[in-house]
Amino acid sequence: MGADDRAGCAAILTAIVERLKRGDENFPPAVITFLIQEEVGLEGARHLDVEKVGKVDRAFNFDGGTVHKLTTGAIGGERVKIRLHGVPSHAGVAPEKGASTIVMAARAIAELDQGGWLGRVEKDGRFGTSNVGVIQAGDATNVITPEAHLAAEARSHDPEMRTDIVSAMRTAFEKAATEVTNDEGVGGSVEFESHVDYESFRLPEDHPSIEKAAEAVRMIGREPFQEISNGGLDANWLFLHGIAAVTIGCGQRDIHTADETLDIADYLDACRIATWLITDGAN
Repeated sequence: MGADDRAGCAAILTAIVERLKRGDENFPPAVITFLIQEEVGLEGARHLDVEKVGKVDRAFNFDGGTVHKLTTGAIGGERVKIRLHGVPSHAGVAPEKGASTIVMAARAIAELDQGGWLGRVEKDGRFGTSNVGVIQAGDATNVITPEAHLAAEARSHDPEMRTDIVSAMRTAFEKAATEVTNDEGVGGSVEFESHVDYESFRLPEDHPSIEKAAEAVRMIGREPFQEISNGGLDANWLFLHGIAAVTIGCGQRDIHTADETLDIADYLDACRIATWLITDGAN
């Protein structure tokens, strides 16, 4: 792997070099940023110092996908951390004295799945997705597990729908913690935390960033099309900072898999697009 997003960095660097070769003073000012830690929460875009960037009339984010796809909006996402506390006991000598956090987690996840709150979520015509992606619990088979840590996420283009998904998660885990008890009726407890990774956004179809990006794609002989992403982008946080960016692909294929590749023809066209946007297209 590595096409996502070394290809984007390379396209930007190519554009910088080509602009400098032609004389930077011949073109309007351009602000270049390399935003770190996109995969772990869009941290670079989240903490961008907007005052150093200044006023931006058009913005372009080079990321994954085919080069003529213009991503003009994206979903909002929320991360969830869950810590379950149970009652430890010897699993062979006195299993009835324990309250297992693994059982609590299993019950909660099963209830969410059966209720339609995991995977693709559709409720009253509203849509979202959710996933429990990490479970860490237990050190030995002879101990009723007293603690479990889980990590989950919820996504939706509708912030209220995303909030409803997170609320359903909280309810399921709190219910499971109280229902799983030992022979004395002692159950567990939950620590539940969530925070918004990025809010959803959508650019208006006539935004200058879209119009200029489409012009750039047509300049290389392709026909652009627009798409709204179900994954988070640096553009989500840029939008909240007042920077309306269109995301342009660089030829990455099958990203985040062992089959990730880079389409060289797309990549070279992305370099041409990036160069044109900060040279002739910037005027």
